[in-house]
Amino acid sequence: MQPAYEATQFIESEAIPPDGTKVREVWEKSNKDGSRDKRYAENRQLQVMEYGEITFRSGSGIYENICLAMPSERKTFLMPYRHSRIFFRGL
Repeated sequence: MQPAYEATQFIESEAIPPDGTKVREVWEKSNKDGSRDKRYAENRQLQVMEYGEITFRSGSGIYENICLAMPSERKTFLMPYRHSRIFFRGL
């Protein structure tokens, strides 16, 4: 089983996680160039957040996705997995 990591960006229209990584802001209603569409008085800015996705896949059919609000913590998250692989390889 081998983990794969991918960074993704998502536009949050609701509450954002306090430990998340904000990439940029976009307008809810925007023009083609990304600027604010002034026809909408209640137009608000939305946060674009970066998330991490770790996928575990195996030949026996395991397929598991785990999403992380803090992509920078992926090494900490995968540390027990790496240690267990080293342990089981020695048996």
